[in-house]
Amino acid sequence: MLAPPHLSDAPAGEIEGDAVWQGLHLMAPKQSIGRDHRIVLDAKRAPSPAWDELRTRTALTMAQNHWSVLGITSPTPGCGRTTVALNLALGLSRQNNCRVVLLDFDLRKAGMAALLQVDRSLPFADFLSGATKVQQSFIRVSNSLAIGCNTRPESRASELLLDAGVQLALADVRRQLKPDIMILDLAAMIGSDGVLACLPLVDCMMLVAEAEKTSFGEIDVCERELSERSNLLGIVLNKCRHGPARYGF
Repeated sequence: MLAPPHLSDAPAGEIEGDAVWQGLHLMAPKQSIGRDHRIVLDAKRAPSPAWDELRTRTALTMAQNHWSVLGITSPTPGCGRTTVALNLALGLSRQNNCRVVLLDFDLRKAGMAALLQVDRSLPFADFLSGATKVQQSFIRVSNSLAIGCNTRPESRASELLLDAGVQLALADVRRQLKPDIMILDLAAMIGSDGVLACLPLVDCMMLVAEAEKTSFGEIDVCERELSERSNLLGIVLNKCRHGPARYGF
């Protein structure tokens, strides 16, 4: 599988030797989280072919287009967007010399922090506004995956995401953590303008729909808008009862 751009030039051991990265609080998620929420936490256990295919298609497409920042959204809440984002981040981070940073940009909720059962206060909005530093705002769940969780719902999420300080915060993440790929777990599109506010921050977008619940009309509206305003990497049809998740890339 092709590595994301510039990975092959990284000196051996560079990831392990980075002081800021190693200084992040290390939190090993409980294995029960994986069983209860279908998160592939155990690197020794073979993931399903569906997750492998999603990781491979994503890595290849991003490498071929020299993209490094992926946004993930869904038409409505409940499509499994955060589960997809987390499993994709875990899969990509298991590649050799691939450092991944996953950021929770659905600031009105604390979904990822709740899913991972984060045991400390991480108000991600404070980091995006410049009030806290990288070391105070991120946890590390493996040698090659760090996550910026949000443990405090933010009522003024859209206003915050439109602020120029968010771009400065992401530049700080790139400078200090040196990720090869960044994934932004965004809010749902319909009924919120948070995704539109984040589109200038990403190179490409992924749309996650829920099988048998998300309507074709909802998918069509979101697909059209993302294609017009960004690079649509693909559509994931999640929660398929009669087979693995399906992708359109």
